[in-house]
Amino acid sequence: MVTENRDRERPTVSYLVRFWLEPREQESETSPLRGYVRDLHSGQEQYFGDPRKLAEHILRRLRVEQQQIQDETESIEDAVG
Repeated sequence: MVTENRDRERPTVSYLVRFWLEPREQESETSPLRGYVRDLHSGQEQYFGDPRKLAEHILRRLRVEQQQIQDETESIEDAVG
């Protein structure tokens, strides 16, 4: 069961993402697509009117998380020597 231990040690980031169509005011209009993302670790929530902006937000957060993990790893390696 070594794999289970590795999975628990592996840093993860979890998001809840929801999309929905807003009601149309007129039949001829296209329903706007809206989105919502919640970081399940921090509880931070953000709403988006453009799904591309939502995806960009998640990618930015993942890059920040990745950099923090790399910085922490380097600090530990430096401390251990």
